[in-house]
Amino acid sequence: MPSSPADWSARTSGFQHGANGVDSLAVATVVKHWVGYGAQKDGFDSHSFYGRFASFKGSTLEYHIRPFLGAFASHVAGVMPTYSILEGATWENRPLEAVGAAFNKQLLSGALRHRFGFRGLVISDWAVTEDCGARCRTGAPPGERPTFADAAMPWGVEDLTMRGRFVKAVQAGVDQFGGTERAEMIVQAVRMGELLEARVDSSAIRVMQLKFALGLFENPYADADAARSVTTDAFRNAGLDAQRRALVLLENKKNLLPLRSNAGQAALRVYLYGIAPEAVTREGWTVVGEPKDADVAIMPLGAPFETLHPGYIFGSMMHEGSLEFRDGNKDYEAFKRASVAVPTIVTVYLDRPAILTPLKEHATAVIANCGVSDAALLVVLTGRAMPEGKLPYALPASMSAVLSQRPDVAHDIARPLYAFGFGMKYPAH
Repeated sequence: MPSSPADWSARTSGFQHGANGVDSLAVATVVKHWVGYGAQKDGFDSHSFYGRFASFKGSTLEYHIRPFLGAFASHVAGVMPTYSILEGATWENRPLEAVGAAFNKQLLSGALRHRFGFRGLVISDWAVTEDCGARCRTGAPPGERPTFADAAMPWGVEDLTMRGRFVKAVQAGVDQFGGTERAEMIVQAVRMGELLEARVDSSAIRVMQLKFALGLFENPYADADAARSVTTDAFRNAGLDAQRRALVLLENKKNLLPLRSNAGQAALRVYLYGIAPEAVTREGWTVVGEPKDADVAIMPLGAPFETLHPGYIFGSMMHEGSLEFRDGNKDYEAFKRASVAVPTIVTVYLDRPAILTPLKEHATAVIANCGVSDAALLVVLTGRAMPEGKLPYALPASMSAVLSQRPDVAHDIARPLYAFGFGMKYPAH
């Protein structure tokens, strides 16, 4: 679900060298996806035909718009419409047309341009004008591998001609098309009287204004020395600090953390799963090969997922399906083996809101991460830095709770295992 307007304002201002729009020191920033991509029906992504719908009830679309307001206030350069058809959504008390946002005049000309006064560039997501053939709609046959040649996302306008899709998108409010070089479609549409030349010129003017603001005509080439200067120790350290501070402590039974080596005692014996031994030996600890020989186990795990649509190119790569740790899962089997033998610390990469119920029960310490290096993790485990993160969403206790919640509203999951915003601190010493 959406983050806050303040978050988006800060990110936009950071990239664009301030909150007054782009200048010659800026990176032109595009926010996406306008709007409602957080309400995907059954959690399926709209890159694929089976996931082309987002699901709404009533007037909740306004809630999904709210984060964009921070980007608008910071004069963001561009907006990218969502692929999704917003099923059940309304705008100004009228049902939305059942087409992807790149073709939806209500969302682009009505809401984005007129209601919120956006004057920047509207750039479509990739492949919205491509033809969605049989393999795009039903997936590759069993035994055949899908390819990117099968992919297209013209949701709601599949039966229009390619030129018809270009025309509908431009009339809806698109200025620039992503992932295509079929400029002749626009030329043909103007010559056939399907598009006004003045409408095309208005988009060209927006593109040129952005390029002038960036100084691309005065200084068209990048300064290689200046580009290399971006990679500095200060920036790397800031990135590592962000990783450390974003860790969310969920469980810390018997105050196992932070780990400390007592002076005069034998080195801590550690069993590792998914961590480079060098990160631990630098702490002066001893790596052992079996959980039974260890004082503690440290185990990064990935959130569970299934591959439910292997015949679709994006479906073959997406993490879909159950959020539960189940018997037979490689990571979960390794965790069970370790946790019965030794106090076990697990850190779970939450690219999905995993169901951590069995980990909560059997692990000694549980830490959520959004991507963390071994080195950054060890700094927190030893207490040289504190876990300061809070959960960006509630973590469910079961799949039944997941299936009973609505996709278009936040924080409605029944009896979460860990609530939105949860995060513990280390005990005071």
